[in-house]
Amino acid sequence: MSFIRIVLFFLCVLAIAPLAAQSAFVTTTDFGKKAIYFPNISSGLPNPTQVVTNVTTMPGAFTFVGPDKLLLGELTWMKREFENLYYIDLTTNTLIDTIKLPTGPFTNIAVDPTQKYALLVLPRKGLVVIDAPFSATSTIHTIGLTIGVYLLSKCIEFDPNGRAFILGDDGIAVLDPPYTKVEFVIPRPEPDYYFVALDMTPDGKQMLITNEADRGIPPPDWADQPEKWRTYQEKQYAHAKANPSREGEMIYIYDAPYTKDSEPSAYLTIEDTWGLWSVAITPDGKQALVTGQLMDERETDFPLFCIEAPFNEDSVINLLPITGLTVNKYYIDISPDGQYALLSGVAAGRAPAMPIVLLKAPFTNTRMTQYLIDVTGGDGWGMCGFAPTGGGGTLNPPSNLTAVKTGIKVELNWQDNSTNEIGFEIQRDDHLNRVYQTIANVGANVTQYTDTLPANVFTPTYRIRAIGGDGSTSAFSAEANATAGNIETEDDCGATGIEFLILFSMLALIRWFKK
Repeated sequence: MSFIRIVLFFLCVLAIAPLAAQSAFVTTTDFGKKAIYFPNISSGLPNPTQVVTNVTTMPGAFTFVGPDKLLLGELTWMKREFENLYYIDLTTNTLIDTIKLPTGPFTNIAVDPTQKYALLVLPRKGLVVIDAPFSATSTIHTIGLTIGVYLLSKCIEFDPNGRAFILGDDGIAVLDPPYTKVEFVIPRPEPDYYFVALDMTPDGKQMLITNEADRGIPPPDWADQPEKWRTYQEKQYAHAKANPSREGEMIYIYDAPYTKDSEPSAYLTIEDTWGLWSVAITPDGKQALVTGQLMDERETDFPLFCIEAPFNEDSVINLLPITGLTVNKYYIDISPDGQYALLSGVAAGRAPAMPIVLLKAPFTNTRMTQYLIDVTGGDGWGMCGFAPTGGGGTLNPPSNLTAVKTGIKVELNWQDNSTNEIGFEIQRDDHLNRVYQTIANVGANVTQYTDTLPANVFTPTYRIRAIGGDGSTSAFSAEANATAGNIETEDDCGATGIEFLILFSMLALIRWFKK
């Protein structure tokens, strides 16, 4: 077979090869009270298989714990002494346990990259932290924060080192593991505008935050029914249209390193908008998808904004019309492989089915494919999200691990060779007792970590391995020895120091004999 035929054969294989299965989860609020699991939402479109979970109360925010387990919160519209948090096994559709928490509703839930802690936002009351393993007897911490965020908006994000960033009324609260103390707060840049949602680039070097103006319209109480919240949104829109505060809403862009004195490095304006809500950055960090609302539209198809990197005040913004949703402000998520995006919202005249929209990359207005999926038994807006990869296939060890030491900081970089990991375990040998110890765990697709050395450690050695959703691990990477301004790895060096010494001695001996 000629070279050209071989190339054409492999191109054909790639063209017809199916994309990896993408499982997802959706909750419907209002009166539908459904929690739906999609084992593979990208298969059988536009009618993928839907599994209704056994949740009888109104479901709200959720977060995946690995690829096949879920923490699902209640979203009640009445004041109670507690809220239930359900721990669910999605593969068997069974309830593992129920955790009773302080009164809710919890509008955002996130598990840290190590899966040792679950963080739950309690609007206007604070933050709840649950220690793993997740069960009815889990240790629960309550941290006082002034948090007033949109219902079910994404307001918790983690950087590659596991540091948490949480949006609140006062600014961005920053917490380090185990998340029981606020390290510092980054203040809001504009007093008349409130944070709505945030996302962070995979390398943690930039944060994008959406916002909406404070229009002086007090929101209804959490105990009020959904109809009052719809009326509140109508008043917000009418006020915004009659009193435009500026040419359009802005996205705040923050650059690392983040401190209590951080300010936006750029204000990116999306013209003719009266609100920007959910934001999601693609796994490669090259695009950000933002939901919002245009001034001249109300009960028509709503737009999705695609922002091209680099993210700054001059970023290119493309308008992507979304068919089928009359309001798409509530939630957006992007699959771990970057091939799909999922939108939840409201579509007039489609009750009692709540629609979600699945978008297939590339995210451009000429090549993007849209699928409108009716959620079984749903009615009204809700939250949606993709499961992380993991739990199947072979885990390949990371490679090209490097370590650069500057002062007491060591920057580690490596190559991710797996598509199904849920994170990486980083180990360090301090050369004090010649024993490796785990110093950090980071999330899937992360390829960088900065280590702070103890006072008595000067030339540490590192290694790293991938972790699967079922608890499996890959082999360790090659070791990397950190020295100031110098990098040595077993992958890069063809001989050890002793071998170089022997080689140098032999060359010197040969030169002596020639004399």
